Amino acid sequence: MLLHNLYLSSLPKLKHLWKNHGHILGFKCLRGIIIKHCNDLVHVFPDVSLVTSLPNLDRIDVFACEKMKEIIGNNCAQQKAKIKFPHLTGITLENLPSLECFHQSSFPCYVEMPHCMSISITNCPEMKTFWHDGILYTPMLPYSSVDSHFEYECKDINEMILRVNE
Repeated sequence: MLLHNLYLSSLPKLKHLWKNHGHILGFKCLRGIIIKHCNDLVHVFPDVSLVTSLPNLDRIDVFACEKMKEIIGNNCAQQKAKIKFPHLTGITLENLPSLECFHQSSFPCYVEMPHCMSISITNCPEMKTFWHDGILYTPMLPYSSVDSHFEYECKDINEMILRVNE
């Protein structure tokens, strides 16, 4: 049996989903991650290389996690010039009072989300940028929302976040 969706809810003391890459090897078929009310969780993935080792991931949805600072942590010494999320179609980030960004890279990189159709960000008051220090390529992104501001064919989600937070 293969796990296709991971749903975690109301786990107030959960601090880590994965501490190292060895634990993720059995999740190659994982398509969706939904996390709600996990208040001690600071990030969903400890680093970029871990999330990119999930080749079929198509959804990341995170709701109401008080201490969530970034979705993808920065615990990796490996520096990749190009990061690709081949099947990611949507991201929803909602009611995350400590969220600063989706990922804060320690090195400049090119990020591809070729099939991303929507990015929705609601009530994330500390978020100033989506992907820090990177060029985000989302050629199919027809829909983006930040709080109650909607934009079709958004060219730059970072710019949209800045505009809404002014």
